[in-house]
Amino acid sequence: MNKLSPRNLLVAAALFGIAAESAWSEEATPSVAAAPAEQTASSTTGPAPGYAPTPNRRGYAQSWRQPPHRPGPPPGYYDHFRPYYPPYRQYRSVPAAPTENPLSAKLKQTQEQLAAKTSELNTANEQLATLQAEKEATRVSLQQAQSETALDMEQLSVVMEQMDILNNVLTELKARLDVQNTSLLGALQAAAAENN
Repeated sequence: MNKLSPRNLLVAAALFGIAAESAWSEEATPSVAAAPAEQTASSTTGPAPGYAPTPNRRGYAQSWRQPPHRPGPPPGYYDHFRPYYPPYRQYRSVPAAPTENPLSAKLKQTQEQLAAKTSELNTANEQLATLQAEKEATRVSLQQAQSETALDMEQLSVVMEQMDILNNVLTELKARLDVQNTSLLGALQAAAAENN
C-alpha cells in the first residue's frame, strides 16, 4: 500500500477545500432570479417589432398600425389579464458557509497530533539512547568484574594447591616427629632401665 507524504496530504486537503468553497458559492446564488424582470419589460404596449413607419411621397411619416392579418388586442386586454409567470421556485435553505473549512481544521488538528507524537518519539529515542549507554557501561563493568573474578579464582586455586602441598609436608613432618619422639622415648626408657 502506498503511503502519502505530508506534502501530498496538504495539497489534497487544499484542493478539497477549493472544491467545497466553489460548491457552496454555486448553491448559495440562484441562477433564475432575473427572469421576471425581463418579462415585465416586454408587456408594454407599442408597435410590433419589425414594423417601422415609412415616409410617404410627401415626406410625412405614416401612422402606426398593425397589419391586417394581426389585429391588436381588444381595449383593456392588458388591464384584465396579467401575463402568466411561473411561480417562483422555493429554494431549500442552504446553511451558511462555515467560517473555517472543516478539512483545513481536521488537517490542522492532525498536524498538531503529529507534532505531539513526534516530540514524544524524540523523547523516547533519547531515553532509549540513555538506557543503551547505561547498558553498555554495565556490560563493560560486568566483563571487568568477571575477568577480575576469574583472576581471583585462579589465584585462589593456586593458593589452595600450595596449602595442600603444605598440609602434605606438615603431615610428613608430623609423622617423622612422631617416629623420632617414639624412638627418643624408647631410648630414654632403656637408659633409665640401665641406670636402675
